[in-house]
Amino acid sequence: ELSPQSSTREVILCGGVQITKTTIAALGQAYYMDHAPKRVLFASASDGLIRKFRVDVLDPMIDAVRGLKEKFTTQSETSNRKGFSEKEVEYPGGSWHAASAENEKKDFRQVTKQIVFGDEIDGWKRSSALEGKKWKLLMGRVAGFGRRYKVYAGSTPTSYEESEIWPLYLSGD
Repeated sequence: ELSPQSSTREVILCGGVQITKTTIAALGQAYYMDHAPKRVLFASASDGLIRKFRVDVLDPMIDAVRGLKEKFTTQSETSNRKGFSEKEVEYPGGSWHAASAENEKKDFRQVTKQIVFGDEIDGWKRSSALEGKKWKLLMGRVAGFGRRYKVYAGSTPTSYEESEIWPLYLSGD
């Protein structure tokens, strides 16, 4: 359902702890980097989780996927790949940007992406009433793409009463 050929626009995955939600997000991101380059946003609960995702998942995956690693120019003095920073990656035809829910005012604003992957959204700090729900802020990032966007959200619900993912999951078909 995450492929560009699918008419599905939003995929919400709700499940137990460590049940492939982040792996699905990582594989989806690799697909868009390699086969259908687009502007991709990866949103997670904190800068620490973004760093962990980069070190433990994204970078090793890029190194392991035949042909993907070669799309990135190697060696610059400040990072292990040219076009890489901790929260941004550029590749031919697209880019990857990471946004932290703990830095929503800085990371979620003025970012327009066609493809969005939200990871562990129930771990995102609650928004103030003035800011609105962080999920709605995140969905605003794809608003300019009409029906040409894809959004994936995966999370383990914290509690049904306070969960962000649970009502999203229930609103699906």
